[in-house]
Amino acid sequence: MHILRHTSTTLLYTEKNINIFVLKEILGHKSLKATEVYTHVPDTKLKEIMEKYAISSIIERERSNKNE
Repeated sequence: MHILRHTSTTLLYTEKNINIFVLKEILGHKSLKATEVYTHVPDTKLKEIMEKYAISSIIERERSNKNE
């Protein structure tokens, strides 16, 4: 049962972008630290986030939006 809880919480967090505070309530945790144990972010997701929200990417998107 623990593996199912762990996997489903991780998927909700990483794939469906469910807020960690919502997950905390769903899991019935009193502390956010307890919920963080269930929210492993794969390296591929970290890389995607870093590329999407890097300053250079944001500036580039803003420039292309101004040129449209």
